[in-house]
Amino acid sequence: MAKASETGPSRDLRTRRVAHLRARGMTWEQLADVWMADYPEISPRVAFRWALNRTHQEIADRWNELDAGRPAMSKSRIYEFEIWPRGGRRPSVANLIMLARVYQTTARRLLGDHEFARYNSTEQSQIESADFRQHDENFDHSKHDASERDSIDRATGRASTYDRLPPTGNATPEPASNTPWETQELVDRIQASDVSANTLERLESVAFELCCQYPYKNAMELTIEARNWLRHVGRLLHRPVGLRAHRELLASAGWLTLLVGCLEYDQGMRSVADATRLAARQLGEEAGHNEIVAWSHEMSAWFALTQGRYRNVVDAAEAGQNADTIHSVRVQLLAQQAKALGRMGDVDGVRRSLELGGQILSSMPRPDRPEHHFLVDPNKWNFYAMDAYRLAGDDERAREYAHEVLAKGKGENGTELAPMRMAEARLTLGVVAARSGELDEASTNSLSALEFGRRSMPSLLMIARELDTEMRERFPSEQATWEFRDRLRSLRT
Repeated sequence: MAKASETGPSRDLRTRRVAHLRARGMTWEQLADVWMADYPEISPRVAFRWALNRTHQEIADRWNELDAGRPAMSKSRIYEFEIWPRGGRRPSVANLIMLARVYQTTARRLLGDHEFARYNSTEQSQIESADFRQHDENFDHSKHDASERDSIDRATGRASTYDRLPPTGNATPEPASNTPWETQELVDRIQASDVSANTLERLESVAFELCCQYPYKNAMELTIEARNWLRHVGRLLHRPVGLRAHRELLASAGWLTLLVGCLEYDQGMRSVADATRLAARQLGEEAGHNEIVAWSHEMSAWFALTQGRYRNVVDAAEAGQNADTIHSVRVQLLAQQAKALGRMGDVDGVRRSLELGGQILSSMPRPDRPEHHFLVDPNKWNFYAMDAYRLAGDDERAREYAHEVLAKGKGENGTELAPMRMAEARLTLGVVAARSGELDEASTNSLSALEFGRRSMPSLLMIARELDTEMRERFPSEQATWEFRDRLRSLRT
């Protein structure tokens, strides 16, 4: 028998979210839809359990209360029903009807279309006829026949199935009350916050601006500033805050943590950066913010790429795309995937990934602040394409995109707006020149690329090592080759 295990959002997050949405009149079915929208990989059975915020054991206990027959339902069997058909056990029609009673829904709503198709026509008819939504206090009873409702109430012996379930956590339920203003008072308590809307807006603005400074500001200075703001958010999270304020604070903390993780990796703090990345992912999950979660996967892909773990890049890129499909992070994930495929020699895969990324990007509005590190615009896409084509050995396209990066990376007064990208574009031109036998051009581009102060060291070293290899293979005895090698060695130390 499969062992019951729990993944996804923490129970504390489910508790807050369920209370918040139920107070606004959502039915269990609507709550389940919310969970399935946020976590498309889960089955409807999981979504309904999360909607009621219950453990496998609590569902099994309620089942056994409603049906005192033997053998008793176990938490492991509930888990097996949830993971089918990817494993586990297919619930029988009787089991589905019982689950519908427990979850106060229809048996049909507990199955995806592909799952429903696995039952025969007689079973499908029985499944479609089982309806226990009338026991949900948020359900619109006016739309259903009262006599049908009464018969089901008599069959179950109650009007609300979950009145008898123990409360979540260690809370003691308050005495029932029919005071007309009590519900509004509870909602006001849930929404109460010591953090003003202006504070939340300012924090969001600060996080946004700091992310816009990533391309050019000194990495250490920006790290210190972002960490200071993170401490401030942490203090606010210790105050009494409402659900909305709590989620917005977690989101601001998530963006700041992503930024700090990138800056730490730029400075060579590999293990620290990975711990920070994991923290950002957890904050995104707690906030229900899929975009932050997806960017944490993108960071994992970037780290793996610069460390030569190309299969891990592809896996992280796929995980990020599963987490978020509507923001530009998907485009960057496809770019990281293309870079890894290029290193693995899959030229067709590179082109497919870049073509899909380009199509998605062209359908999105151009960002007002393209310098934001976690927003992708066409200029950044040229940079990604340049890198991927260089790795795939398509020198002509790599050179074309490198010139695009250099041309669009300067402001009106000649200031370099994206020095890290421009440095890597110069290294790309150096690699292409070396492959073409043009030593002077390779040397000029390579040395100029290493002169700038703002660097993402892992990415810069990755490309610089490629150029070093090309120059040593083609020009092993030339002084320019060893000058570049000495310069590269000094960067590593």
